[in-house]
Amino acid sequence: MRGLRRQRRLRARAAGRQRNKCKDCGGGSICEDGRERRRCKDCGGSGLCEHSRQRSKCKDCGGSGICEHARERGKCKDCRYARAEAGTQEKAAAALAAVAALWRARRQRQRQRLRQRRSVASRRLRQRRSVASVLL
Repeated sequence: MRGLRRQRRLRARAAGRQRNKCKDCGGGSICEDGRERRRCKDCGGSGLCEHSRQRSKCKDCGGSGICEHARERGKCKDCRYARAEAGTQEKAAAALAAVAALWRARRQRQRQRLRQRRSVASRRLRQRRSVASVLL
């Protein structure tokens, strides 16, 4: 039994399929009719609505794959244009934020270098004063 499972798993992997959805391997998501269990009308799959359509694409049920224009979300020109517009604005905002972050980091490094120079200069000045006080 164990060897048979391994053979099925290797066969599905070699074919580039998911094991639970593979008909050859007898996957768990395949029903007696040889279809994917959730999409099978005869078995009353969970992915089907009361109209016997795919739940996500049913206009009557208001499926998640239907946009506000009553079209398939992936094929709607209006939604695609709005998404592209929003994506462009998001990319521009992200680019501006990245540039601002670079400038902040640069300013921070400059301040740090200036602090280091000041501390070195003040240390040298203290050393000179101490040497001068010893000589006097």
